[in-house]
Amino acid sequence: MRKYIYFLLSLLVAVVPVSGSALTTGRTAIQRIDSVKRHLAQATTYVDSIRDLNTLVELNASRSERIKLGETIYNSSLHQGDYTTTCAIIRSLARVQAKDAAKLEDLAARVDHMPACPEKDETGLYIDLLQIDLAVDSRNGNDVADNLSKIVAEFRADTITDTNSRIKLLYTLCCHLRLISRGNLLMNYYERLDNILSTQPFSTGAVRNLVYNRSAPIFTANGEHARAVAIDKKLLNSIDSLQETNAEFGGRYRDLTNIKYTCFTRMLSNYKALTPNEIESYYNRVLDLADKNEAIAADLDSTQMAHIYYNLAIGNDKWSLEALKRQLEKTDSWSQRYYYLSALTEVAQRLGDRQTAGHAAIELNQMLQDRLNNRTDEHYRELQVIYDVKELSAEREELIRQAHAKEMRNNRIAIAVVILVLIIVGISLVFSMRRNHQIHQITKKLKMTADKLRHERNNLQSMQEELIEARDQAKAADRLKTEFVNNMSHEVQAPLNAIAEYSRLIVDCIPEDQARYLDRYADIIDVNTKLVTTLVSDVLDVNALERNQMSVDLQPIEVQRICKFAIDDVFENSPENKSAVKFVFNPDNKPDFTIETDGKRVAQVLINLLDNARKFTERGTITLDYQHDTSNNTVSFTVTDTGIGIPRAQEEDIFTRFRKLNSNAKGYGLGLYISRLIASLLGGTLKVDSAYRTGARFILTIPA
Repeated sequence: MRKYIYFLLSLLVAVVPVSGSALTTGRTAIQRIDSVKRHLAQATTYVDSIRDLNTLVELNASRSERIKLGETIYNSSLHQGDYTTTCAIIRSLARVQAKDAAKLEDLAARVDHMPACPEKDETGLYIDLLQIDLAVDSRNGNDVADNLSKIVAEFRADTITDTNSRIKLLYTLCCHLRLISRGNLLMNYYERLDNILSTQPFSTGAVRNLVYNRSAPIFTANGEHARAVAIDKKLLNSIDSLQETNAEFGGRYRDLTNIKYTCFTRMLSNYKALTPNEIESYYNRVLDLADKNEAIAADLDSTQMAHIYYNLAIGNDKWSLEALKRQLEKTDSWSQRYYYLSALTEVAQRLGDRQTAGHAAIELNQMLQDRLNNRTDEHYRELQVIYDVKELSAEREELIRQAHAKEMRNNRIAIAVVILVLIIVGISLVFSMRRNHQIHQITKKLKMTADKLRHERNNLQSMQEELIEARDQAKAADRLKTEFVNNMSHEVQAPLNAIAEYSRLIVDCIPEDQARYLDRYADIIDVNTKLVTTLVSDVLDVNALERNQMSVDLQPIEVQRICKFAIDDVFENSPENKSAVKFVFNPDNKPDFTIETDGKRVAQVLINLLDNARKFTERGTITLDYQHDTSNNTVSFTVTDTGIGIPRAQEEDIFTRFRKLNSNAKGYGLGLYISRLIASLLGGTLKVDSAYRTGARFILTIPA
């Protein structure tokens, strides 16, 4: 398996293109890369392969290829359980992709899922700080101002005990504060951050390097020479630690000389806090770096900064005067011009060159005025932050006071509850002692009761068996009753129809002078035959509806067709003629429309309602109307009469089976009961309009 891994690593490197190096160019870079590839091809151990791959990462200037090689190292080291190397390459990938939020998030997740190792916490913290940098830099001024006071208040609350979380909070505070002020407040918080870092056993130097790179320029710009030099010395130690760590994993060519060059040059600018030996030492280090690195040599030759700081430090005023004049003509940097003008004013005054000193002083005075204005703004913003923090602190203290008061109240309540509970427990003990004696007596009684219950249980089981048998007999009787009713209903209908037909035939067959006399009796036979037929039909309908055996046939049909069918059945075929009663249909002449329903069943309900209205209305009006509700897609039929009406509180009683308010009225009390069951079968409702008191009004509502 290991040989297979080494083969894949070698194959990957063999196809990586040569793109040069950040430190070396041309033939030297190509020769080194070729040499490392040859060595990698001959590697027989995982350690040798990883060292060579790390070296290729440092030699390759292509960002995409460095990421590709880094991912290979990550996968191999993770597979081998070499978590120290895994952490090192994750930090390298984070440094290369520091401006990509998604990549940093992915790397942070990888660290979280890694097993524990000495470098895991520091690596995770390093990525967290890079994410904080990226997040703060992307915010606008309003967001920074809003967040800053809250962050300061949270830090001063001192509620975070985890050291890494406290470092992240303090670093976040410094990043926010750096965007609005670079004065004393920022330096104080950087110093606190440095104090915390100095107590941590970080071994790689990555976190310290990041923090010191941010803080050293701040102290230098504020003229805090001694503190700036101290931070740069720590930064150099951190760089040395990084180089040692990199060397362990093959990173022999990582470019850290630029960082060292910046540190030594910045330390020379703070020469007032250096000893003569330190000045000589740091200046020689700069010259040594320039001899080894063409880019540094070009920068030193262009800016002359290290030379100027050194000559100012050793008092070589004549050389410094000319060099400062030359550099002032070249640079537009505010910070460099400010430093050069300050130094030029001092040097010119010492040399007695009043003209140069005067010109320099004029421009320096303007820059000092600008700087004073900037400092005033910064101090104002700092004071605003402090004020906001004090307000937040006051609010927090008030909340703490309220919480303490609430806690005291809760404690008093808890004590009272405990005392009450103790009293209740004492009383309960007394009662328990009395209850024990009672329980002993009750136990005896319970034993006797249990014997009785067993006897009763046996009796109940016997009764249950008898009830089951009776239930089965009742079901059988019910089935027989239903079959009997159905059979009898069908059998009765034929004789009744024959009686009605033959009675009418007898009248038709006798002489006309006798027919008028017998016609009245034939009508009586016909009416009573219809009553019995209706009763039989109602019984059949009730039986079908209660057993859910009645079906509906949904078909498109016109509303007015249903209404006219019901009207014809009730009024045109009725033997009675009430001249005092007027029937009205659709008084507002609403347009006809089609609905999908069982027209026969709807007409059956309307016939029952119209027939009831005709029976209980001696004079006045009977009205049949309809209303289409398009919002609910329903149609409502109303049957309104001016008859005797329905007494209050009995609107629901009339829908009960065999219920008649007037015992002398025709019928058997099944019509409204059947009508409501049919309405429910159609998905609708049938109810009485209790607000209408001139007579009775029934409302049938069904889906359209």
